[in-house]
Amino acid sequence: MGYFLSLSIADLSETNRIPPESLKKSPLVIAAMVYEATRKICSPVVAVKNATVSFLKSFVHPTKNGKDFKIRQRFLDALCSTVSQIAVSMYKEQGDSLVQSGHGVRGIMERLYETEKNPEIKKQFKHYITQFIQ
Repeated sequence: MGYFLSLSIADLSETNRIPPESLKKSPLVIAAMVYEATRKICSPVVAVKNATVSFLKSFVHPTKNGKDFKIRQRFLDALCSTVSQIAVSMYKEQGDSLVQSGHGVRGIMERLYETEKNPEIKKQFKHYITQFIQ
């Protein structure tokens, strides 16, 4: 469920779209939603758990080439199914480096907060934004 939620939020984060009224037409709100979704879904613990489940399912239910007693093929199929799950956790590291401010460079969240025009949204995010500023 979380994965599908993150996909719909990621669609909203495309830069060539105007944010909907339900999100106060605020890019900051969308960026915060994307960050929170990826923080939970892309955590290394979740990635390893998903990779383990994927490995076991792939090994127990082999592809056509792995049927019978072709253990090597089953192992390769299972290993390939885990790679995508582990790669997902790398997106979190990439996202963290983009949203955080540091080394004299302002991160995405800080820049979006400064450009936010809606005072209500700015007030809501006043304390939230501090976690991204070093």
